[in-house]
Amino acid sequence: MTVKNRTISRICVIFVLFVAISLQLYRVSEQSRKKDIILSRMESYVAMAENVQSPDNLVEFIPGDIRITFTDSLGNVTFDSYGNVSGSHADRPEIREAMEKGAGVSLRESETSSLPYIYYARRCADGRIVRVAQVFDLDLQHFMRTDWALLSGIVALAFAAMMGIYILVDKAHRHERELSEQEKRRLKHEMTGNISHELKTPVASIQGYLEILVTHKDCPEDKKQFFIERAYAQTIRLGDLIRDISLVTKMEEVPQLFPMERLFLKASLDQIIEEMSDKLASEEMKCRNLIPEGCEINANSQLVYAVFRNLIENSLKYAGKGSEITIEGNGDGEVTYVDNGAGIAEEDLPHIFERFWRNKASRSDSTGSGLGLSIVRNAVLLHGGSINAYVPQPHGLGFVINFGKRN
Repeated sequence: MTVKNRTISRICVIFVLFVAISLQLYRVSEQSRKKDIILSRMESYVAMAENVQSPDNLVEFIPGDIRITFTDSLGNVTFDSYGNVSGSHADRPEIREAMEKGAGVSLRESETSSLPYIYYARRCADGRIVRVAQVFDLDLQHFMRTDWALLSGIVALAFAAMMGIYILVDKAHRHERELSEQEKRRLKHEMTGNISHELKTPVASIQGYLEILVTHKDCPEDKKQFFIERAYAQTIRLGDLIRDISLVTKMEEVPQLFPMERLFLKASLDQIIEEMSDKLASEEMKCRNLIPEGCEINANSQLVYAVFRNLIENSLKYAGKGSEITIEGNGDGEVTYVDNGAGIAEEDLPHIFERFWRNKASRSDSTGSGLGLSIVRNAVLLHGGSINAYVPQPHGLGFVINFGKRN
Protein backbone atom coordinates (compact mmCIF):
# COMPACT_ATOMS: atom_id res chain seq x y z
CA MET A 1 0.00 0.00 0.00
CA THR A 2 1.34 3.42 -0.97
CA VAL A 3 1.84 6.29 1.49
CA LYS A 4 -1.09 8.09 -0.15
CA ASN A 5 -3.45 5.13 0.27
CA ARG A 6 -2.34 4.57 3.87
CA THR A 7 -2.98 8.24 4.68
CA ILE A 8 -6.43 8.20 3.07
CA SER A 9 -7.33 4.91 4.79
CA ARG A 10 -6.37 6.26 8.20
CA ILE A 11 -8.34 9.47 7.64
CA CYS A 12 -11.38 7.48 6.48
CA VAL A 13 -11.24 5.13 9.49
CA ILE A 14 -10.97 8.06 11.91
CA PHE A 15 -13.79 9.89 10.11
CA VAL A 16 -16.08 6.83 10.07
CA LEU A 17 -15.46 6.27 13.78
CA PHE A 18 -16.21 9.93 14.46
CA VAL A 19 -19.46 9.76 12.46
CA ALA A 20 -20.52 6.48 14.11
CA ILE A 21 -19.92 7.88 17.61
CA SER A 22 -21.69 11.14 16.68
CA LEU A 23 -24.72 9.23 15.35
CA GLN A 24 -24.91 7.09 18.46
CA LEU A 25 -24.69 10.14 20.70
CA TYR A 26 -27.42 11.77 18.59
CA ARG A 27 -29.68 8.73 18.98
CA VAL A 28 -29.17 8.63 22.74
CA SER A 29 -29.71 12.37 23.01
CA GLU A 30 -32.84 12.25 20.83
CA GLN A 31 -34.32 9.35 22.78
CA SER A 32 -33.62 11.16 26.03
CA ARG A 33 -35.21 14.36 24.71
CA LYS A 34 -38.37 12.57 23.56
CA LYS A 35 -38.59 10.67 26.84
CA ASP A 36 -38.37 13.97 28.70
CA ILE A 37 -41.25 15.34 26.61
CA ILE A 38 -43.44 12.33 27.46
CA LEU A 39 -42.53 12.49 31.16
CA SER A 40 -43.21 16.22 31.22
CA ARG A 41 -46.70 15.51 29.88
CA MET A 42 -47.23 12.80 32.49
CA GLU A 43 -45.97 15.07 35.27
CA SER A 44 -48.61 17.64 34.32
CA TYR A 45 -51.31 14.95 34.66
CA VAL A 46 -49.89 13.89 38.03
CA ALA A 47 -49.93 17.52 39.23
CA MET A 48 -53.52 17.84 38.02
CA ALA A 49 -54.49 14.60 39.83
CA GLU A 50 -52.93 15.73 43.08
CA ASN A 51 -55.06 18.87 43.16
CA VAL A 52 -58.50 17.34 42.56
CA GLN A 53 -60.70 16.64 45.54
CA SER A 54 -62.27 13.54 44.05
CA PRO A 55 -60.42 11.25 41.61
CA ASP A 56 -63.71 10.68 39.75
CA ASN A 57 -63.53 14.30 38.53
CA LEU A 58 -60.33 13.54 36.62
CA VAL A 59 -62.30 12.01 33.74
CA GLU A 60 -63.32 15.51 32.67
CA PHE A 61 -59.73 16.81 32.42
CA ILE A 62 -57.52 13.89 31.42
CA PRO A 63 -57.72 12.14 28.00
CA GLY A 64 -59.23 8.68 27.90
CA ASP A 65 -55.97 7.03 26.83
CA ILE A 66 -54.32 8.10 30.10
CA ARG A 67 -54.72 5.76 33.07
CA ILE A 68 -54.62 7.25 36.59
CA THR A 69 -53.98 5.15 39.69
CA PHE A 70 -53.93 6.25 43.35
CA THR A 71 -52.34 4.19 46.13
CA ASP A 72 -51.85 4.78 49.80
CA SER A 73 -48.40 5.15 51.34
CA LEU A 74 -48.03 1.34 51.45
CA GLY A 75 -48.83 0.87 47.76
CA ASN A 76 -52.44 -0.36 48.16
CA VAL A 77 -54.68 0.79 45.27
CA THR A 78 -57.39 3.24 46.33
CA PHE A 79 -58.49 4.35 42.86
CA ASP A 80 -57.92 3.31 39.23
CA SER A 81 -59.46 5.12 36.28
CA TYR A 82 -59.62 1.88 34.27
CA GLY A 83 -62.03 0.12 36.57
CA ASN A 84 -62.43 -1.68 39.84
CA VAL A 85 -58.75 -2.45 40.48
CA SER A 86 -57.66 -3.27 44.01
CA GLY A 87 -54.85 -4.95 45.85
CA SER A 88 -51.24 -3.95 46.43
CA HIS A 89 -49.05 -2.38 43.73
CA ALA A 90 -46.05 -2.08 46.03
CA ASP A 91 -44.14 -4.57 43.86
CA ARG A 92 -44.54 -2.46 40.72
CA PRO A 93 -41.12 -0.97 39.88
CA GLU A 94 -42.39 2.57 39.36
CA ILE A 95 -44.39 2.46 42.64
CA ARG A 96 -41.48 0.99 44.55
CA GLU A 97 -39.14 3.63 43.16
CA ALA A 98 -41.60 6.42 44.00
CA MET A 99 -41.88 5.13 47.57
CA GLU A 100 -38.07 5.13 47.91
CA LYS A 101 -37.04 8.16 45.86
CA GLY A 102 -40.16 10.23 45.41
CA ALA A 103 -40.69 9.43 41.71
CA GLY A 104 -40.34 6.41 39.45
CA VAL A 105 -40.54 5.47 35.75
CA SER A 106 -40.83 2.13 33.95
CA LEU A 107 -41.74 0.71 30.54
CA ARG A 108 -43.34 -2.72 30.84
CA GLU A 109 -46.36 -4.83 30.04
CA SER A 110 -49.41 -4.21 32.22
CA GLU A 111 -50.34 -7.17 34.42
CA THR A 112 -53.99 -6.11 34.16
CA SER A 113 -54.42 -5.57 30.40
CA SER A 114 -51.26 -7.31 29.01
CA LEU A 115 -50.54 -4.19 26.92
CA PRO A 116 -47.18 -2.35 26.87
CA TYR A 117 -47.39 0.78 29.05
CA ILE A 118 -45.07 3.57 30.05
CA TYR A 119 -45.59 4.42 33.75
CA TYR A 120 -44.76 7.47 35.82
CA ALA A 121 -45.42 7.55 39.58
CA ARG A 122 -44.85 10.28 42.19
CA ARG A 123 -45.25 10.43 45.96
CA CYS A 124 -47.51 13.23 47.21
CA ALA A 125 -46.93 15.37 50.28
CA ASP A 126 -49.52 13.36 52.24
CA GLY A 127 -47.80 10.06 51.44
CA ARG A 128 -50.17 8.95 48.69
CA ILE A 129 -48.74 7.86 45.36
CA VAL A 130 -50.21 9.01 42.04
CA ARG A 131 -49.38 6.97 38.99
CA VAL A 132 -50.02 7.93 35.36
CA ALA A 133 -49.83 5.31 32.59
CA GLN A 134 -50.10 5.52 28.82
CA VAL A 135 -50.26 2.69 26.35
CA PHE A 136 -46.99 2.43 24.43
CA ASP A 137 -48.88 2.19 21.13
CA LEU A 138 -47.82 2.74 17.52
CA ASP A 139 -48.19 6.52 17.73
CA LEU A 140 -46.02 6.75 20.81
CA GLN A 141 -43.51 4.27 19.37
CA HIS A 142 -43.38 6.38 16.22
CA PHE A 143 -42.73 9.44 18.36
CA MET A 144 -39.91 7.61 20.17
CA ARG A 145 -38.47 6.14 16.97
CA THR A 146 -35.16 7.46 15.68
CA ASP A 147 -35.47 9.92 12.81
CA TRP A 148 -33.77 7.77 10.18
CA ALA A 149 -34.35 10.33 7.47
CA LEU A 150 -32.33 12.86 9.45
CA LEU A 151 -29.66 10.27 10.23
CA SER A 152 -29.50 9.31 6.55
CA GLY A 153 -28.95 12.95 5.69
CA ILE A 154 -26.15 13.15 8.25
CA VAL A 155 -24.54 9.98 6.83
CA ALA A 156 -24.83 11.40 3.30
CA LEU A 157 -23.18 14.63 4.41
CA ALA A 158 -20.48 12.63 6.20
CA PHE A 159 -19.86 10.60 3.05
CA ALA A 160 -19.66 13.80 0.99
CA ALA A 161 -17.20 15.23 3.52
CA MET A 162 -15.15 12.04 3.36
CA MET A 163 -15.04 12.25 -0.44
CA GLY A 164 -13.97 15.88 -0.10
CA ILE A 165 -11.16 14.82 2.23
CA TYR A 166 -10.14 12.12 -0.26
CA ILE A 167 -10.02 14.65 -3.10
CA LEU A 168 -8.00 17.13 -1.01
CA VAL A 169 -5.54 14.44 0.14
CA ASP A 170 -5.20 13.15 -3.42
CA LYS A 171 -4.63 16.66 -4.70
CA ALA A 172 -2.04 17.34 -1.98
CA HIS A 173 -0.32 14.05 -2.75
CA ARG A 174 -0.23 14.78 -6.48
CA HIS A 175 1.18 18.24 -5.74
CA GLU A 176 3.80 16.72 -3.45
CA ARG A 177 4.66 14.10 -6.08
CA GLU A 178 4.92 16.81 -8.72
CA LEU A 179 7.31 18.79 -6.51
CA SER A 180 9.30 15.60 -5.88
CA GLU A 181 9.49 14.91 -9.61
CA GLN A 182 10.60 18.49 -10.24
CA GLU A 183 13.32 18.10 -7.62
CA LYS A 184 14.41 14.80 -9.18
CA ARG A 185 14.56 16.41 -12.60
CA ARG A 186 16.61 19.27 -11.17
CA LEU A 187 19.02 16.89 -9.48
CA LYS A 188 19.31 14.78 -12.63
CA HIS A 189 19.97 17.89 -14.69
CA GLU A 190 22.57 19.01 -12.16
CA MET A 191 24.17 15.56 -12.09
CA THR A 192 24.18 15.37 -15.90
CA GLY A 193 26.01 18.69 -16.02
CA ASN A 194 28.49 17.53 -13.40
CA ILE A 195 29.03 14.21 -15.18
CA SER A 196 29.59 16.01 -18.48
CA HIS A 197 32.15 18.26 -16.82
CA GLU A 198 33.91 15.33 -15.10
CA LEU A 199 34.00 13.27 -18.31
CA LYS A 200 35.57 16.08 -20.29
CA THR A 201 38.77 16.06 -18.23
CA PRO A 202 39.88 12.44 -18.76
CA VAL A 203 38.61 12.38 -22.34
CA ALA A 204 40.50 15.60 -23.16
CA SER A 205 43.64 14.27 -21.46
CA ILE A 206 43.52 10.97 -23.38
CA GLN A 207 42.88 12.84 -26.61
CA GLY A 208 45.81 15.18 -25.94
CA TYR A 209 48.28 12.37 -25.14
CA LEU A 210 47.23 10.35 -28.19
CA GLU A 211 47.42 13.44 -30.40
CA ILE A 212 51.03 13.99 -29.33
CA LEU A 213 51.85 10.36 -30.09
CA VAL A 214 50.16 10.54 -33.50
CA THR A 215 51.58 13.89 -34.62
CA HIS A 216 55.08 13.45 -33.18
CA LYS A 217 56.21 10.13 -34.54
CA ASP A 218 59.85 10.95 -33.84
CA CYS A 219 59.09 11.50 -30.13
CA PRO A 220 61.69 9.78 -27.89
CA GLU A 221 60.70 6.38 -26.54
CA ASP A 222 60.79 7.50 -22.91
CA LYS A 223 58.37 10.35 -23.74
CA LYS A 224 56.11 7.98 -25.66
CA GLN A 225 56.04 5.67 -22.66
CA PHE A 226 55.23 8.61 -20.38
CA PHE A 227 52.27 9.71 -22.53
CA ILE A 228 50.99 6.13 -22.86
CA GLU A 229 51.07 5.68 -19.08
CA ARG A 230 49.29 8.99 -18.56
CA ALA A 231 46.62 8.06 -21.11
CA TYR A 232 46.22 4.66 -19.45
CA ALA A 233 45.77 6.33 -16.04
CA GLN A 234 43.03 8.53 -17.49
CA THR A 235 41.25 5.50 -18.96
CA ILE A 236 41.24 3.98 -15.47
CA ARG A 237 39.76 7.18 -14.09
CA LEU A 238 37.20 7.20 -16.90
CA GLY A 239 36.28 3.58 -16.15
CA ASP A 240 35.90 4.38 -12.43
CA LEU A 241 33.68 7.33 -13.26
CA ILE A 242 31.43 5.26 -15.55
CA ARG A 243 31.24 2.45 -12.98
CA ASP A 244 30.32 4.83 -10.17
CA ILE A 245 27.76 6.70 -12.26
CA SER A 246 26.15 3.37 -13.18
CA LEU A 247 26.00 2.35 -9.51
CA VAL A 248 24.47 5.68 -8.42
CA THR A 249 21.86 5.44 -11.19
CA LYS A 250 20.90 1.88 -10.20
CA MET A 251 20.55 2.81 -6.53
CA GLU A 252 18.27 5.74 -7.36
CA GLU A 253 16.25 4.26 -10.23
CA VAL A 254 16.03 0.51 -9.52
CA PRO A 255 16.86 -0.17 -5.84
CA GLN A 256 15.13 -3.56 -6.14
CA LEU A 257 18.21 -4.78 -8.00
CA PHE A 258 19.98 -4.89 -4.62
CA PRO A 259 18.34 -7.70 -2.59
CA MET A 260 19.28 -8.04 1.08
CA GLU A 261 20.84 -11.14 2.63
CA ARG A 262 22.61 -12.21 5.82
CA LEU A 263 26.29 -11.21 5.66
CA PHE A 264 29.17 -11.90 8.02
CA LEU A 265 30.70 -8.43 8.01
CA LYS A 266 34.22 -9.40 9.13
CA ALA A 267 34.62 -11.94 6.30
CA SER A 268 33.31 -9.43 3.73
CA LEU A 269 35.79 -6.79 4.93
CA ASP A 270 38.70 -9.23 4.93
CA GLN A 271 37.97 -9.95 1.27
CA ILE A 272 37.92 -6.23 0.37
CA ILE A 273 41.14 -5.52 2.32
CA GLU A 274 42.87 -8.48 0.67
CA GLU A 275 41.79 -7.25 -2.77
CA MET A 276 43.19 -3.76 -2.04
CA SER A 277 46.34 -4.96 -0.25
CA ASP A 278 48.69 -3.93 -3.11
CA LYS A 279 47.34 -0.36 -3.12
CA LEU A 280 47.61 -0.19 0.67
CA ALA A 281 51.16 -1.49 0.55
CA SER A 282 52.13 1.07 -2.09
CA GLU A 283 51.06 3.84 0.32
CA GLU A 284 52.63 2.04 3.32
CA MET A 285 49.20 1.97 4.94
CA LYS A 286 47.69 -0.61 7.27
CA CYS A 287 44.02 -1.52 7.58
CA ARG A 288 42.95 -3.24 10.81
CA ASN A 289 39.68 -5.18 10.72
CA LEU A 290 38.45 -5.42 14.34
CA ILE A 291 34.89 -6.46 13.51
CA PRO A 292 33.77 -9.37 15.78
CA GLU A 293 33.70 -12.79 14.09
CA GLY A 294 29.98 -13.33 14.67
CA CYS A 295 28.84 -9.88 13.52
CA GLU A 296 25.99 -10.37 11.04
CA ILE A 297 24.11 -7.69 9.13
CA ASN A 298 21.15 -7.77 6.75
CA ALA A 299 22.66 -6.14 3.69
CA ASN A 300 23.46 -6.34 0.01
CA SER A 301 26.95 -7.69 -0.64
CA GLN A 302 27.53 -5.48 -3.71
CA LEU A 303 26.64 -2.32 -1.78
CA VAL A 304 28.69 -3.32 1.28
CA TYR A 305 31.63 -3.85 -1.06
CA ALA A 306 31.03 -0.40 -2.63
CA VAL A 307 30.82 1.26 0.82
CA PHE A 308 34.13 0.00 2.18
CA ARG A 309 35.99 0.04 -1.15
CA ASN A 310 35.16 3.73 -1.53
CA LEU A 311 36.06 4.51 2.09
CA ILE A 312 39.43 2.79 1.75
CA GLU A 313 40.10 4.46 -1.61
CA ASN A 314 39.23 7.81 -0.04
CA SER A 315 41.82 7.15 2.70
CA LEU A 316 44.37 6.02 0.10
CA LYS A 317 43.98 9.30 -1.79
CA TYR A 318 43.86 11.78 1.04
CA ALA A 319 45.08 10.28 4.36
CA GLY A 320 48.73 10.25 3.37
CA LYS A 321 51.52 7.66 3.36
CA GLY A 322 52.00 5.58 6.49
CA SER A 323 48.48 6.22 7.76
CA GLU A 324 46.45 3.54 9.51
CA ILE A 325 42.80 2.56 9.04
CA THR A 326 40.81 0.97 11.86
CA ILE A 327 37.39 -0.62 11.36
CA GLU A 328 35.44 -1.64 14.46
CA GLY A 329 31.90 -2.90 15.10
CA ASN A 330 29.65 -3.50 18.11
CA GLY A 331 27.85 -6.57 16.75
CA ASP A 332 24.55 -4.68 16.22
CA GLY A 333 25.17 -3.44 12.69
CA GLU A 334 27.02 -0.28 13.78
CA VAL A 335 30.51 0.15 12.33
CA THR A 336 33.16 2.79 13.02
CA TYR A 337 35.68 3.52 10.26
CA VAL A 338 38.62 5.79 11.20
CA ASP A 339 41.89 6.77 9.54
CA ASN A 340 44.58 8.81 11.30
CA GLY A 341 45.64 10.71 8.21
CA ALA A 342 45.59 14.37 7.27
CA GLY A 343 41.80 14.62 7.65
CA ILE A 344 39.71 17.64 6.68
CA ALA A 345 38.55 20.84 8.32
CA GLU A 346 35.45 20.76 10.54
CA GLU A 347 33.65 23.22 8.27
CA ASP A 348 34.03 20.84 5.31
CA LEU A 349 32.26 17.91 7.04
CA PRO A 350 28.73 18.86 5.83
CA HIS A 351 29.94 18.73 2.19
CA ILE A 352 31.90 15.49 1.98
CA PHE A 353 28.91 13.38 0.84
CA GLU A 354 28.03 15.78 -2.00
CA ARG A 355 28.58 14.54 -5.55
CA PHE A 356 31.82 15.69 -7.18
CA TRP A 357 32.79 17.76 -4.14
CA ARG A 358 36.48 17.91 -3.23
CA ASN A 359 38.11 19.75 -0.37
CA LYS A 360 40.67 22.47 -0.98
CA ALA A 361 43.62 20.16 -0.43
CA SER A 362 42.44 17.69 -3.09
CA ARG A 363 40.93 19.84 -5.84
CA SER A 364 44.12 19.66 -7.87
CA ASP A 365 43.95 15.85 -7.71
CA SER A 366 42.75 14.39 -11.02
CA THR A 367 42.16 10.81 -9.85
CA GLY A 368 38.86 9.26 -8.81
CA SER A 369 35.31 9.93 -9.91
CA GLY A 370 34.30 12.40 -7.20
CA LEU A 371 31.33 10.14 -6.39
CA GLY A 372 32.91 7.84 -3.81
CA LEU A 373 31.48 9.21 -0.58
CA SER A 374 28.15 10.01 -2.27
CA ILE A 375 27.92 6.32 -3.17
CA VAL A 376 28.80 5.39 0.41
CA ARG A 377 25.98 7.54 1.81
CA ASN A 378 23.37 6.38 -0.73
CA ALA A 379 24.29 2.73 -0.22
CA VAL A 380 23.92 3.04 3.57
CA LEU A 381 20.59 4.89 3.22
CA LEU A 382 19.34 2.18 0.87
CA HIS A 383 19.77 -0.24 3.79
CA GLY A 384 17.58 1.98 5.96
CA GLY A 385 20.65 3.01 7.95
CA SER A 386 22.63 6.16 8.64
CA ILE A 387 26.17 7.49 8.28
CA ASN A 388 27.86 10.42 10.02
CA ALA A 389 31.34 11.84 9.52
CA TYR A 390 33.51 13.33 12.25
CA VAL A 391 37.06 14.51 12.87
CA PRO A 392 38.78 12.26 15.46
CA GLN A 393 41.49 13.47 17.79
CA PRO A 394 44.23 14.41 17.17
CA HIS A 395 43.62 14.23 13.39
CA GLY A 396 42.17 12.09 10.64
CA LEU A 397 38.68 11.34 9.37
CA GLY A 398 36.06 9.01 10.88
CA PHE A 399 32.65 7.61 9.94
CA VAL A 400 29.97 6.02 12.11
CA ILE A 401 27.88 3.71 9.95
CA ASN A 402 24.66 1.97 10.96
CA PHE A 403 23.26 -0.56 8.50
CA GLY A 404 19.84 -0.54 10.15
CA LYS A 405 18.01 -3.05 12.31
CA ARG A 406 18.59 -6.75 11.94
CA ASN A 407 15.51 -8.59 10.57
